[in-house]
Amino acid sequence: MVNIHRKMKEKRFASHLIMQIHDELVFEVKEEELEPMKELVKHEMEHVIELAVPLRVSVGTGRQLARSPRLIPACLRAYTFVVCASLSSTSP
Repeated sequence: MVNIHRKMKEKRFASHLIMQIHDELVFEVKEEELEPMKELVKHEMEHVIELAVPLRVSVGTGRQLARSPRLIPACLRAYTFVVCASLSSTSP
């Protein structure tokens, strides 16, 4: 999370992290930053530490939190575009 924030600042992205839920990060993202943000978040989360079991990250997007592929509380519908990323480990 810290590495992602640092790289977002370096790239001068207007997007920002709006919440963390366990192993999931939710970002409010400007449309023109969508692809670079998806790549950045996926890369940083998968390479945060080297383990015997690789970390895999699934990334989903939606125009509103309630419409994103992840189950997000329906009370959080004010955002216009989000990227949700969560970790899932798999056997090599």
